[in-house]
Amino acid sequence: MRDDSGSLRTIVRADVTGHLIEDGDFHAFVTSLYGGAITVSDAALDGLREMTVRDRYPVIGQLKCDTSGNLFVEEYVRPGAESRYVVSFSPDGLLRGVSELPAAYRLLGVHNDALILLTTDDLGIESVEVRELLGG
Repeated sequence: MRDDSGSLRTIVRADVTGHLIEDGDFHAFVTSLYGGAITVSDAALDGLREMTVRDRYPVIGQLKCDTSGNLFVEEYVRPGAESRYVVSFSPDGLLRGVSELPAAYRLLGVHNDALILLTTDDLGIESVEVRELLGG
C-alpha cells in the first residue's frame, strides 16, 4: 500500500510465492518502519530476506455483497479442513447469520439469506446448491 505521496506504507504478502518485492521498495519499507532512526544496510536487508518463511494462510476466503448491501465474509479454507464458515453482516454492521459449509463447496454468489454454492461429486459432475443463511 502506498500513501498519497507514493511512499510505501505497508507490504502485505498473501502467500510465499507472491510477486517479488523490488529492492527499492523493500529498503523504503524497512527504513520507514523504523522512522529513519537507523541506517538500513544491504546486509540487514539480505538477512531479512533469508528469514525462514512459515506457512501462513489468510483469514478471509472471499467477500461478497448482495443487492441489499449485506456483506458476506467467507472463511479461508485451510488445507485438510472439512468445513468453513460464512458470516453475514447488515449494512449497519449487525450480525445477520452464520452458515457452516463443507470445505469442498465453493461460494458462487449470495442473495438476501441465500448462499449459492457449487460442488463437484466424485464423477466430476458439478451441481449448484442453494442454502439458507442461519440466524445470528
